[in-house]
Amino acid sequence: MWSDSNLAISTFGSQVNTSTRSTTSSRPNIYSRAVWMVARHGRSKSRSVYWLRRGRRLREFPPRPEGKPVADCQGGFDFADPDFMVTFRMADVDIGPSRFYCSLNRGKNWQGPFRVPLFGQKGIAARTDYLVNGRSDLTVFLTAAKSNGHEGRVICVRTRDGGKTWSFASFVTPEPEGRDYAIMPSSVRLPSQAILTAVRYQNWIDLYRSDDNGRTWAYVGRPAPDTENPPSLLQLQDGRLVALTYGRRSAPFGIRARLSSDEGKTWSSEIVLRNEAVGTSATRAVCSARTGRLSRYTTSTIPQIMSGKSPRQFGTQD
Repeated sequence: MWSDSNLAISTFGSQVNTSTRSTTSSRPNIYSRAVWMVARHGRSKSRSVYWLRRGRRLREFPPRPEGKPVADCQGGFDFADPDFMVTFRMADVDIGPSRFYCSLNRGKNWQGPFRVPLFGQKGIAARTDYLVNGRSDLTVFLTAAKSNGHEGRVICVRTRDGGKTWSFASFVTPEPEGRDYAIMPSSVRLPSQAILTAVRYQNWIDLYRSDDNGRTWAYVGRPAPDTENPPSLLQLQDGRLVALTYGRRSAPFGIRARLSSDEGKTWSSEIVLRNEAVGTSATRAVCSARTGRLSRYTTSTIPQIMSGKSPRQFGTQD
């Protein structure tokens, strides 16, 4: 997300079973992930946060119907380039496998898929959550399979050579017990250089903190004690955090947010951003505050963006 434009990536399922090519899910009976990803570019006009109808489709990737084989990354990516972006995807929510794609021009063209290592785990189910440390240095938060082979617990990994080699840094979360899971991390680096990572559990969102650049982690608290959706965490321009807009799939439906002014130690009461049921009630909501505005994308607005329509305007955050 940039000062003059945002990029939305949507995932569509083909329900074909394969683990070697990047077009399908190996669990079509559950839901299909990490397959056809279509990006649209749209500008935020004035202080509004809706997408304009002239938003244009940039790219489908993989570019061929038969898919593209996963390869080892040769490195050399400049993560500090303002036009660089990377997305991590998986073929299965439990054990993967996972891959990543890189763009050097804001999503117009993509390189990949590149193989995500296992880091000594039974499987990696990757979603996109990363922090840029330098030109060749990237910290990434992934979901590893639990010891029973099911999803999952969050791990922290790092590359220092532009994506060629990767090293395991730490477990962010303990292994959840029973059928619970710790997945879908969302991370920010504070001005103090500490890292905060919000993690989705089955019925809540927990927050973890690292003061040594991801080597060790401490449990901070539970900013959202009652939600079945993932968090989006970011820092506002005034220094506050927002455990951004987790959705509610059960009554009361809608999209919620909470604010913190003490680096996540305490949180405000729920702020209602949207208060009606929409599809699965905002399975994923994304936010950007680089220009002082919040942009929220849900399972309802993403299809509108993909079709070239303008979703409803939700408002602004200054």
